[in-house]
Amino acid sequence: MGFSPDFIRELKSLINIEDLIGEYVKLERAGSRLRALCPFHSEKTPSFYVNPDSGLFHCFGCKASGDVISFVERIENLDFNEAVKFLAEKYNIPIKYTSDGYDKTEKDAIFDVLQEAQNYYRQNLKKDSKPYKYLTERGILEETIEFLKLGFAPESGVINYLLKKGFDRDVIEKAGLTISGGIDRFRKRIMFPIFNLFDKVVGFGGRIIEKSENAPKYLNSPTTPVFEKKTLLYGLNFSKDYIRKRDFVILVEGYMDFASLFQNGVFEVAAALGTAFTERHAKLIRRFASKVYLSFDADQAGLKAAIRSFEILANEGLFVYAIDLPEGEDPDSFVRKFGKESFYILLEGANEIPIFLTKYFLNKEDFHSKSLREKLESIKLILETVSKIDDRVRQGYYVREIASMLDVPENNLLSELKKISDKNSFRTYVKQEEKKGKVLFSEEEKALLCFIAFNSQKKSEIDRELKGYIETLPCYPFYQKLMELDYEIIGHIAHELPEELKEILSSVDSVTSDLRVILKTIKRLSIKKQIENINEKLKTFADSLTDDEKLMLLNQKVQLQKDFHKL
Repeated sequence: MGFSPDFIRELKSLINIEDLIGEYVKLERAGSRLRALCPFHSEKTPSFYVNPDSGLFHCFGCKASGDVISFVERIENLDFNEAVKFLAEKYNIPIKYTSDGYDKTEKDAIFDVLQEAQNYYRQNLKKDSKPYKYLTERGILEETIEFLKLGFAPESGVINYLLKKGFDRDVIEKAGLTISGGIDRFRKRIMFPIFNLFDKVVGFGGRIIEKSENAPKYLNSPTTPVFEKKTLLYGLNFSKDYIRKRDFVILVEGYMDFASLFQNGVFEVAAALGTAFTERHAKLIRRFASKVYLSFDADQAGLKAAIRSFEILANEGLFVYAIDLPEGEDPDSFVRKFGKESFYILLEGANEIPIFLTKYFLNKEDFHSKSLREKLESIKLILETVSKIDDRVRQGYYVREIASMLDVPENNLLSELKKISDKNSFRTYVKQEEKKGKVLFSEEEKALLCFIAFNSQKKSEIDRELKGYIETLPCYPFYQKLMELDYEIIGHIAHELPEELKEILSSVDSVTSDLRVILKTIKRLSIKKQIENINEKLKTFADSLTDDEKLMLLNQKVQLQKDFHKL
């Protein structure tokens, strides 16, 4: 059961890999290929290549490779079936299943029950009700409530509602809607549905409207097969296109901050889900923007959160700025009081974290009145953040600025920065280790392998011509692998191919279309290799070979030389 093989081939043939990947990274032309910074690992120099002719991509850094389906699997964290459905929906390609049809997966069932739960919660957010009045009193407009699909969870009811709709109790539980004993997880809370990037409900965030000593202010769905807080940002499904267009994102702390900013025209925003910022969040952001503006409370807890987030974001090569809100304000209150233009002015005046920290210590903690020990601790904290920036020019700029602001000799700061970097640098400069025993191919062998991959109809002729030659060359195992495959399925099973072969098929700029030239060069290469082997035997075993054995080897060498010159 599953997708028709013909449909999979059709899907891949209709999708331009350049257009697809170009939505996630900025591609630039490099010969007949395209290259970019890899979306799957942090790097400064592009090592990610796309070959439009073969429909394959390959990263020489992290070794990720494959076709349009495997790209979507990896970048959207989907399984094969989900990636196929995503692409079919995106490009309006009708899905064709095998004659047995298609069985819904557990994830499909969970998505369905979450969507129905959202419908239930929306029905329960009635105008003139206490929850509705709470939202409007907070400045949330009716159109925003509808746009974000906000709802309300009463004391109970969602379980019975879903059971009557035909959902299994087991699926309801796996979707995170109940707690032990079959009780509704969300009770008396305003419900914020949390969507993935494809606008599917994956979970909920519930805000309590009545003060309680026992209940948390916010309650999120637990981890489920479709929901994991460390991989999601609230509202990104609504804002991702704005973020990509302007190349920055504003990170706020809560749902209400997001709703207020978005409602007031500040669209480049996303919110954390009440969890510590993670590497997965940073990788997610890097797909859409290169700059991040952090908005945290201006207290010690907010400062620590900003530094912690900066370290993770900077490690992904992002530029990180801190928004300096007036005392007592948060993004929600500020934008409601002063409007979006004033908020954007705050962004223009935002500083990268090292400068923000320096100003914080100067203005909020009266740096110059501190003891020497306290000053040194503050300076070390600032320099720790500078050391996280993987750009010596930027580091130098910040050191000069910080030295001037703190009235400290620049050389002293540079010396301390070097100590910090040498001792405990946040950056891990990934050095590619040479693979032990990695096979190195000649350009002639690469040309042959690529020709075979893209000219399946010539396989019989090639195999007949190269018999007795190809077996002596390093590329022979990969030659055999390609001989087993048809061109149309190479992309589909790209993840199964040996790394060296994936590199070759993804990276060769141009392959000669003259088969005669390829066959001739391969034969000559093979003969030269055989002659080298004979010379090595004559040298290594000179004392142990009999005269007859030596004569036989010399005759073989002479014949090979004649064959070489005939080609």
